[in-house]
Amino acid sequence: MISQVKLNMRVDKTRKKRRAFSSVSLPTPLIEGIQEVVNKVGYWPTKTAFVREACLEKLDRYRKEELTQRR
Repeated sequence: MISQVKLNMRVDKTRKKRRAFSSVSLPTPLIEGIQEVVNKVGYWPTKTAFVREACLEKLDRYRKEELTQRR
């Protein structure tokens, strides 16, 4: 089973800027595992916050590795 995380295009009416969001599907067991960690640790307010932080860390690690390989 796959869980669908839906994110939509939102318009900030005060600034008239669009914030683009996309949809991502993840296996349900993975989402359940993430939710267990979020509940147990209590650091992240939501599983979405956990996933966002994990993705940002992974991208940062990739960029650092890419810079190292270029040198």
